[in-house]
Amino acid sequence: MSVQGSSSLKYSDLFKPPEPTSSTDSPKESEWKVVSHSRGRRRARSNPSPHTSQNTPSPKDSSLVARTDKAATDIFNSAKHKAIETTKRSDQQSRSLPILHLLAADPEPIVFHSTHQTNHNDPQRMLCDAILQANRIITMRIFNIGSPEIIRALIRAVRRNIPVIVSAWNFPNLSNWDQESKLYVELRGNPQICLHKKTTLIDNQLTIIGTANYTKSSFFKDINLTALIQNPALYSLILSGTRGSVSIGSQTISYYPLPFPQSNTKTLPIIQEIQKAQRTIKIAMNIFSHPEIFLALEQARLRGVTITIVINKKESAHTLDILHRISALLLLKSVTTVDSLHAKICLIDDQTLIFGSPNWTYHGMHKNLEDLLIVTPLTPKQIHSIQEIWAFLLKNSSPV
Repeated sequence: MSVQGSSSLKYSDLFKPPEPTSSTDSPKESEWKVVSHSRGRRRARSNPSPHTSQNTPSPKDSSLVARTDKAATDIFNSAKHKAIETTKRSDQQSRSLPILHLLAADPEPIVFHSTHQTNHNDPQRMLCDAILQANRIITMRIFNIGSPEIIRALIRAVRRNIPVIVSAWNFPNLSNWDQESKLYVELRGNPQICLHKKTTLIDNQLTIIGTANYTKSSFFKDINLTALIQNPALYSLILSGTRGSVSIGSQTISYYPLPFPQSNTKTLPIIQEIQKAQRTIKIAMNIFSHPEIFLALEQARLRGVTITIVINKKESAHTLDILHRISALLLLKSVTTVDSLHAKICLIDDQTLIFGSPNWTYHGMHKNLEDLLIVTPLTPKQIHSIQEIWAFLLKNSSPV
């Protein structure tokens, strides 16, 4: 698939509203679809939150086309199958997988991005650059998209005839986007099932995945981690939602699509990795309330493993209540809080990293649609990235 005028597209251009399109160069509606799993109107207060007992904001009114009576899982699977079929067609057109220019700055196939580290500290720009340089297909699965720059990058991709498929739980009022707004289709789904992923797949090889929503606050204020991964095999696993592991250089990266069956909690990959810990476990978690994971940590403490946990300040009372009920005494001294923590990461023995979209809660593990990754062993550059984020957390947190 050819790229039309991609060389003239720059990240700085995304801070300006897109120029109006004419009737002759508007993208076809079939090439751009946003599937939004909304929670309903103001009656959302009576619905349980996909995270905790708190409610998520109800979607804003907009000029979007609404369709009802479709289950969220059916909607998501439909978008997934469309992405797979479109990917197959693009793969048949060209077997070459060009290396995106943005990867040239770092030869490692797995690079961590976060505002709270020295290098690779502009994850929004990384994501926008990847979208602007795409030349075959873009598949996005995101809980919340609100960044104007990301939306403009997607619109420009559509104008270059790049197939764009976006599945989202929440996205902003697009009535001010004029002609662009007709490209969006909103599908209201089952409010009990939350699409909580933070994943973008590009050109059959590139995966951008992590803990950040696609909003300004999530990228520039909250503490998050986003990974840029170049590997066609991993791309295929995540695109199809298939559990599996791939080798990337000297590293192994395992992918787990959630929800995970509640009946098999003891085989949760997180618990299995905790059971392997020998020296240290460092956890930074937005919401942490899964009792079985706490019990696994308690058992690790009894083996002599040093455990440190940083949690979101707003959720600390609930976490402490869980700890008290299961008598996990060790964590009472090691839990600290930070105001803007949104990450979901766990570093084991400074060699294995668990990260992804799920909070460590019942909903995160057993109900929501989530993406979970485990990477081992970490490279020196990756360890340095996590250590910088961890140092910031410890400096800006206080004991519970």
